Amino acid sequence: RQYDRALGQLQKTIEMDPNFFRTYFYRARIYEHLGQYEKAVADYRQGLLLVGENPARVAQIAAEISQSLTAAGERGYWQKRLEIKERNPEIRVEW
Repeated sequence: RQYDRALGQLQKTIEMDPNFFRTYFYRARIYEHLGQYEKAVADYRQGLLLVGENPARVAQIAAEISQSLTAAGERGYWQKRLEIKERNPEIRVEW
């Protein structure tokens, strides 16, 4: 639970290799723990693009989650994430 240290280390990793997709997923999880959901969405989006997911599809998913966050707050964020995961089981990494 040393989130600040973890974020610092992940930033260093991104600076060394900005194409290492796992870094973005790890950082997104930390942002979720901190309640910084828009930052989490941005990092999940970047990670999905780096693993080769369709950019239009990724943009649509990110928009849906952001809209749910705006409309219903934290609960909306988590509900939409679960819905998207159930609707898109073929996505290779966990959104």
